Amino acid sequence: MPHRYFTTEISDGTAVLRGADAHHLSRVMRGKLGDTVILCDGSAVEYTATITGFGDETVEFSVEPGYPSAAEPTVDVTLLVGYPKQDKLEQIIRHGVELGCATICINPGYMDLCEPYVKGSETMLCPVCDFPFGTSSTESKVKQIEIVAKYDTVKEVDIVANFGLIRSGKFDEVTKDLKACADAAHKYGREIKVIFETDALNEEQVRKACKCCIDAGADFVKTSTGFLTGFESHGATPEIIKVMMEEVDGKCKVKGSGCIRTREHFLQLIDMGIDRMGVGYKSVPVVLGLDNKVSTDNY
Repeated sequence: MPHRYFTTEISDGTAVLRGADAHHLSRVMRGKLGDTVILCDGSAVEYTATITGFGDETVEFSVEPGYPSAAEPTVDVTLLVGYPKQDKLEQIIRHGVELGCATICINPGYMDLCEPYVKGSETMLCPVCDFPFGTSSTESKVKQIEIVAKYDTVKEVDIVANFGLIRSGKFDEVTKDLKACADAAHKYGREIKVIFETDALNEEQVRKACKCCIDAGADFVKTSTGFLTGFESHGATPEIIKVMMEEVDGKCKVKGSGCIRTREHFLQLIDMGIDRMGVGYKSVPVVLGLDNKVSTDNY
């Protein structure tokens, strides 16, 4: 399938791609003259485009007549909200809705505050339970999930796996804990995403944690809380995403979260076939190519 790029510079059978997208196509994807891509103009119109030339920071195309977009992009974007000033939270949620984010991850205590701002939109809430350590008892985790899963605006629930148990090799306990959580979420028709601290785990532990999630009936595996201390923070690197995608092998979905701050990184994970990405509030306009259009100052 041809790669998709966004540009408003389309007219008279030609088009130009600039900036990070041009860099991605020419340097990362190593596009060549005659290669075909899909260009989107931001107004639900797509164009089949053929590369005709390269500039220092541009790619030039000839384009065929436009046609209505057949579908939404296959990757969802989640807006991650940590601990903002409460008087700014409403505006952050509104921006997430305007940007078309699939979900907005929030602490469960913000549910009543945030719910009115997403009602009636395609954006939904994703409360993150037992965050950020995942060390509560199973009973406590289940109760947290049951409380938030009752809200109609909740699409899915995140839960943090106990990475101390993972590092200790107690995988049967990990699976038992996560299965109770998954059952609680599914009882209310909600999907569940399991976060484990990939930066604190080696490859074997990541693979075994993925297997625990599959056996527990989780819908997603996910990297990183963003709150880990004592370890280097790498987040959703292409290398760890590749490991997780290999291990789940389509049995559940993969979400990358943490350190996705550039459009190049964002597009690289899309090209790998990732299902979902979690991006920090200030980085969302950057990765979506809207950094000159949306202000995230003072948050």
